[in-house]
Amino acid sequence: MNKENREAVRQHQKTGSMSYVSYFSKLKKDKYNNHDPSPIEFFKDTHTNSKTDSMS
Repeated sequence: MNKENREAVRQHQKTGSMSYVSYFSKLKKDKYNNHDPSPIEFFKDTHTNSKTDSMS
C-alpha cells in the first residue's frame, strides 16, 4: 500500500522532515525579509531544485 502511494506522488516536496508551516516561517524570515512569499513563490521554493531550477 505505501509503495503504491509513493509511486502515485506526482510532485515531490524538498522540505524533508520539516513541515510546510515551519519551512514557510523559515523562508519568510531568511529569504523574504519578513514578508509573505506569494503562493507561486512558495511552491517553487518547496518543489524545485535550486541547482537546476527543475521540478522534483
